[in-house]
Amino acid sequence: MERKPDIQYIHQFYVYGSEATAPELKPVKKKNRARIILPKPQIHHQISIRFDIASLCGILVACVMMVLLTVGIYQLSQAHREFAQMESYVIALQNENVDLQKTYHAGYDLDDIREKALALGMIPIEEAQTIPIQVNVPQPEPEPTMWENICWFFRELFA
Repeated sequence: MERKPDIQYIHQFYVYGSEATAPELKPVKKKNRARIILPKPQIHHQISIRFDIASLCGILVACVMMVLLTVGIYQLSQAHREFAQMESYVIALQNENVDLQKTYHAGYDLDDIREKALALGMIPIEEAQTIPIQVNVPQPEPEPTMWENICWFFRELFA
């Protein structure tokens, strides 16, 4: 079997490979034209800010909580200062009370007080007559427990 010759197309016609000739191209004349330089396109960056409602609400809640926390810390520090002031005031009053007790105990004579009481008609406790009295105090009924209250509730509900 013999091989078929390759077909080559020259413009619109085709010829067999051995008959094809390369067309001659005319040299292109270069024209000296002034080069036109186009302006470079400027890229306009469009700034877009996207908001997420859930994140904005979270940020708002966080800001409110931060303000509340700051106010709470300020009030707590004021309470601590007031507590320290009141504590020093209580300590001063206790010291004054101890000093006054010492003054009162040192200023009174117990024997003199006993003599004045006997002169007014009081008697010593050792000489007082005692009469024993028996009193029967009834025991209060115990409070019902929570379980008894629940049982009572359902018993009355379904009665």
